[in-house]
Amino acid sequence: MFMRRAGILVSGCFLGWIFLAPAACLPIPGVTILAPEEGAITPSSLVQFEAVFQNVTTDPPEALLTLNGTEITGEGTFQVGSATVRIADFELSPAGVRFTAFHLPIAEELHFEVTVTEGRSASDAVSFLASAERGLYLGSGKDGDVTIDEAGVVINAYTHLVGNADAGTSAIVVEDASGFEDGDEILILQSAAPETEIGFFAFHQGIEVSANTITLDRPLDHTFLSDRLDGNDPRITQVIKVPNYHTLTVTQFGSITGKAWDGRSGGVVAFRVQETLTVERNGLIAASAIGYRGGAAIPEQGKGRQGESFAHPGGLQGIDPNDGGGGGGEAGRECCDAAGGGGGGFGTPGEDGHSASSEKGGLAGLTYGTPTIERLRLGSGGGSGAADFNETGGASAPGGSGGGILLLTAHTIAASG
Repeated sequence: MFMRRAGILVSGCFLGWIFLAPAACLPIPGVTILAPEEGAITPSSLVQFEAVFQNVTTDPPEALLTLNGTEITGEGTFQVGSATVRIADFELSPAGVRFTAFHLPIAEELHFEVTVTEGRSASDAVSFLASAERGLYLGSGKDGDVTIDEAGVVINAYTHLVGNADAGTSAIVVEDASGFEDGDEILILQSAAPETEIGFFAFHQGIEVSANTITLDRPLDHTFLSDRLDGNDPRITQVIKVPNYHTLTVTQFGSITGKAWDGRSGGVVAFRVQETLTVERNGLIAASAIGYRGGAAIPEQGKGRQGESFAHPGGLQGIDPNDGGGGGGEAGRECCDAAGGGGGGFGTPGEDGHSASSEKGGLAGLTYGTPTIERLRLGSGGGSGAADFNETGGASAPGGSGGGILLLTAHTIAASG
């Protein structure tokens, strides 16, 4: 994903890409940048602001910076309209000012104004107009330059919340934070819950880790549920480390995958590349078959088991689907062969299980989710096949696991083959 510079036209004066308005166009109190430039701002969006100064000698300058009326004094968090905005990479010098803003208010106009007094009175202050680059957050690059030349490499670390984490809290407790360190980026994902709660997520950068407590860069905007890890209606939120590479190369011998969902965490591959992601011919990045689990095999004669889905773990014997999880195949009697399990669903329904006899295959898993992907959901598991009741019967085959989630951002993607 390439970053884009926003050209700005104010009162008939085209400002170019990063420079000050011509003298004939001053004084103008600020610049209005429409947000978003293209499409909706997402949790991964950022805007980079920059204003160039002329004839300023004081270091640091006497400057007032405001974003939608909120004074920006340096790095940190600021309440801007409806959003808690994080300011990073802040630089203020006689040459100008620049900073990066994260978690901006969605679908609101952004008014950025810089006023430099430079020993003058406020009435004589000079206001400068700023430019902006808008694009996806490409990460800090803290995890360096990495080459993957082995198959099946898992680059993420996974854990889950211990208890619920309420909106407004700035620290969360996890089961095991040993795979996380200060400065990491994390993804918090509601991975098991009823339809009304499943799939909510949040990225947080620059975390701090102490024992199994993770301190966030800003308060949570949403309550995440993780108070029922077992049973037929679990509520589980997982926490995933998101590597921030400078460059990443997957060689012809290498492949990246994720930990398979185990009922607590997994099923996600997520990373950022500040510069170039290179995937050589035969190199692979995939999240295949690491989602919700398929129905378990039946060791003896009987019906197949349902596949797992977002709200229920499945496992019941029967042909009916478990939300997105496929139903199990119907058992074969003395006259008939057993039927296969139904396929798991997600954005499209699964496929009914096949049968070579009068026995019914497991019913297909149902659809769920939305085309706009406001929430992140794993694919559901397929149902297992049934085991015959006749003399030649034996154990059935398990259902296949659903697809996982693959999230990546990179400045440039170079793929060969």
